[in-house]
Amino acid sequence: MGTILKDKTKFQPKKSNANLENLKKFQGFLSRLKRKGALGENVYNEIWPTAAVTPTLYGLPKVHKDNIPLRPILCSIGSFTYQCASWLSKSLSKLHRHPSTAKDTFEFLKIIADHELDRNRIMCSFDVKSLFTNIPVDFTVNLILDKVFADKENKFNGLNRTKLRKMLNWTCKNTVLQFNGKYYTQLDGVAMCSPIAPLMADVFMNWIVDNVSKIGCSPHILCRYVDDIFCAFDSKDEVDKFFHNLNKVHSSVSFSKEVEADGQLTYLDVLLTKKWERNWNNYLQKKILIQDCTTKGKACRQYNIKKCHTKLVKPFLPNLQLIPIDPQRISTY
Repeated sequence: MGTILKDKTKFQPKKSNANLENLKKFQGFLSRLKRKGALGENVYNEIWPTAAVTPTLYGLPKVHKDNIPLRPILCSIGSFTYQCASWLSKSLSKLHRHPSTAKDTFEFLKIIADHELDRNRIMCSFDVKSLFTNIPVDFTVNLILDKVFADKENKFNGLNRTKLRKMLNWTCKNTVLQFNGKYYTQLDGVAMCSPIAPLMADVFMNWIVDNVSKIGCSPHILCRYVDDIFCAFDSKDEVDKFFHNLNKVHSSVSFSKEVEADGQLTYLDVLLTKKWERNWNNYLQKKILIQDCTTKGKACRQYNIKKCHTKLVKPFLPNLQLIPIDPQRISTY
């Protein structure tokens, strides 16, 4: 954690805890909005802070990565902007969605089941290195404002663009946090467990996906879960080109890549395996083997559609939807 906090572009040491002072300023900001009619009574009461608990920063080890780096987590419950951040996250929840996003593993499986994966296509995944601490706050706030105020005459719960910007900045900045008895202010990026963090991450990553698609070399399949992107390409050259383009879209983030090995790729705690079936009368030439990888490769749960009794196969199809296959055709094999 010491290395993370030494980054002066992300964190600034503070000699004292200024959260009580900031609480009063934030309360004054909300009071002025209410007097001017920009905040309704219900919203005002919902986001009005009554305490200024100092958020505590701690780290969770990423045991699945080399050298076991720490993921910074900020416990901000009770901070003076917590209620406001929660309300903003709920009110702006529609901005999470994007044609490429999957909310969980099951939705990801449904998405790839709707695509025919050619035998020669290459599966790969791209991962952002430390996404949350590298989210450009000012840039992402502008993305949110552009979406909310696409119609310039529009208002967001009575707030105009300038007032909503100030409210977003209050929730993403200005809070003093503590670690190991010392105080810091986060200058850029957001910390995980902040209510506004998932919204900021999704809006920024949606923008990344939209803009890398404009550069060229679009994949046949593109699916994103938070900072992990799954793709399928025709060749290794296309994988490298797309990877290069991803790292050019915005300077604040960098990506790592993982390409399938021996027809296998791990993504979202499942193992995707391409298998070639020659004895199914060319009806199903490619199938996806889904294996639960939460136990780190141990035999846990493995779902595979094989030539077997119809009664054993059919129950898997409506629940897992692993591959695009007509259940009526199974009985013919």
